[in-house]
Amino acid sequence: MSNIKKALVPDLKNKKVEDIVQLVQNVYDNNGLSTELELQFIQLKINESPQLLRAVKANPESLYNSILQAAESGLSLNPQWQEGYFVPYNMKVDGKEVPTVTFSPMYRGKKKLLISKGIVKNILTELVYEGEEWDEKINNGVREIHHIPNSFKRADHTKIIGGYAIIILNNDEKQYVVKGRDYFERCLAASKRKMNGKTSPAWRDWYDQMCKKCLINAADSEIPKIGVNAKVTQLLNDINTNDVDYVDVTDEKTGKLPEPKKKLSMHEFSDLIDKLLRYEISLKSARQKYKGYDFTDKLKDEIKKAGTITDERLTEIINLVIADKKELTHFEFYLDEIQFETLKNAIVDHTMQNEK
Repeated sequence: MSNIKKALVPDLKNKKVEDIVQLVQNVYDNNGLSTELELQFIQLKINESPQLLRAVKANPESLYNSILQAAESGLSLNPQWQEGYFVPYNMKVDGKEVPTVTFSPMYRGKKKLLISKGIVKNILTELVYEGEEWDEKINNGVREIHHIPNSFKRADHTKIIGGYAIIILNNDEKQYVVKGRDYFERCLAASKRKMNGKTSPAWRDWYDQMCKKCLINAADSEIPKIGVNAKVTQLLNDINTNDVDYVDVTDEKTGKLPEPKKKLSMHEFSDLIDKLLRYEISLKSARQKYKGYDFTDKLKDEIKKAGTITDERLTEIINLVIADKKELTHFEFYLDEIQFETLKNAIVDHTMQNEK
């Protein structure tokens, strides 16, 4: 076994550090990467970034998931290769901001991923700057592009007016994706929303490379995934979902309306209230289960009232447990710490009195 520092992969609930490291090492080995080197790159980055260190300490589970996802992708975290990196950001969970680590492939990494997983034979991307010769047309249903770049006048990324990707499919057929600068700006704005108003380091430091990544992502959305196995499809979906810089926005309006929220019938609503009052479901569980449902403010108040544990209801719970109608453990997730401690003390007092 390697001499990887345990501090790098913190102990997680129901997981031993040694098991976590072994799992990651197996995945790295299967993808032809050195576990020692990759974890050293991660450790170095954590030591250099106070924000990343804070997210690691606050949410070690997200670090483990990010390391495993990076390993499964086959992309190196070597900063010189510029294939992928870890991003610390605050993710909103139940209205609270939780420091989180996520894996984000860079432009070269996303391109490598699509090619190495057999999705395409190749993807070529190019940006178009002000002053460069550019023309495009559709000839018999086939897009034709004429572009003469000027590589010596590309220092100012504010001069980028658009870009395009040439997708070479596995059957050698070519597809083109063309986007204007407005598309890049919308991707940046959407990324900021994911980052709670902050600009990711990639957008801040490598605007031109991120524009190319936008083109790769746009191409990814259009590439037919014929014959791609479920494991690779799931990997791509997971990476795109967790990537703070991935935004699936298009110039086209699909005309699709947002999915309407579900509604409960009055019979189903009454049944929900009844279950809350009989302690068959907690308020937290009810909110999670019916998160996508539409309730009026009045109905929301009724749900909250039925699921809130008042002092009077705590007394009722104590009596239920004493009468052996409910188990003590049943209320562990219904009550806050103080209420649950009160319940346990009441049971102890009742037991002691019966023994006298």
